[in-house]
Amino acid sequence: MTKAGECEQSTFQIELPENISIPVSITQGPATKSNPIKESGNPISSIWLWSDLVETGQKYIVGQKIDQVSGEWKTNRFWPNDKALSFLACSSNSGQLNFTPALTTPSSGASKCTFSYEVHKGSGTLADKDAQAQEDILFGMSHNKTYTAGSSVTMTMHHALAAIRFKVGTVPDGITLNSISIANVYGKADCSVSGDGDGLVFSWSNHSGVCSYTQTYGQNLTVGDDIGVKDHTFILIPQAFNNEDAQLQLELTIQDRTYFLKKALKDIVPSFDADRLYTFTIGTGDEMDVEITDKVDGAVKSGVEIKNAGFSPAYVRIAIIGYWKDASGTIVIPWTEGEGEFEGWSPKWVQQSDGFYYYTEMLAGHSIAEPPFQKYTLKVMKQEGLKLNFNICVQVIHPSQKDLWPNHPSSW
Repeated sequence: MTKAGECEQSTFQIELPENISIPVSITQGPATKSNPIKESGNPISSIWLWSDLVETGQKYIVGQKIDQVSGEWKTNRFWPNDKALSFLACSSNSGQLNFTPALTTPSSGASKCTFSYEVHKGSGTLADKDAQAQEDILFGMSHNKTYTAGSSVTMTMHHALAAIRFKVGTVPDGITLNSISIANVYGKADCSVSGDGDGLVFSWSNHSGVCSYTQTYGQNLTVGDDIGVKDHTFILIPQAFNNEDAQLQLELTIQDRTYFLKKALKDIVPSFDADRLYTFTIGTGDEMDVEITDKVDGAVKSGVEIKNAGFSPAYVRIAIIGYWKDASGTIVIPWTEGEGEFEGWSPKWVQQSDGFYYYTEMLAGHSIAEPPFQKYTLKVMKQEGLKLNFNICVQVIHPSQKDLWPNHPSSW
């Protein structure tokens, strides 16, 4: 049995509200829902076999179910003298063959198989668990074979459908994946299978039955984990994407807020192809952002809110800078702390020898720090006509780079 090598297929980025981005990469490799080919964890349980006489195209074996015995697949039919035969083998990880292929064999012996297929949706206990209801179907063909004593017909099995699986990339703690949907894609089509061995070709046409497939997870995202298990792999009709309708959709919960993400599949990958596994690695970059808001009412500044606006955790420090400006905007004199009064200073903000106030705790993505102070009231006016610019300057740094701030608190 053969496997194709993996290669980089595409990358894209999902944009969320609040300028959050999730970059996603796709690798392309051998498609399999449950690794049924020579895999001890889930071997093929049965194969259905067809065979035609090459000379006449006459049917010799039609849909015979055969089982593996002592490591070999054998029919109960004898080879017809010195006649040449062409073969078709089909299998499904469900243990049933829920479609009927038609094999035709011309005098050249190069058989062709045609069939129609519809991808299943989950129902009953599998409602909203479509991937678990979908089947991985496999085909092998071997053309124009004659009998040789002691030999067997070699069949290389290939996957007629495309498989889509998901992994967790770099993410911070506290993100729950609720569901993944592959929306507005074709669920029905006709297929023609030709070639043999490693050269098997699947040609899909007459696509119809636009449908959306959803798999629920409720999984906390941990770096490196598979999302779901192998049974949660989507198995879909191969097709190209030419418009915005076909979409990848995710529902995430981040700190008790639900986000719905949508991205056109055509902006991710041009098509899903037969006999391929597409692994979507969903993760967040280490980009950080910070937001600060406050309220000013006359001579009082209050309501200072410092938020880590990125996904990555961060350490935070602030500098308080003020200066007096005249009517023309020229800086006249610097502000000094004694010109006013701070109230409600938080013990979580510690001033170090470099003058910065450091937040003693790591600030998780999309979380808000405790305010450095409750309010500051200006008590002294330098002179008539001057205006005070009183600024709180905020900096954030990734935890892996905290030593770039040598005066950081020991609690880091």
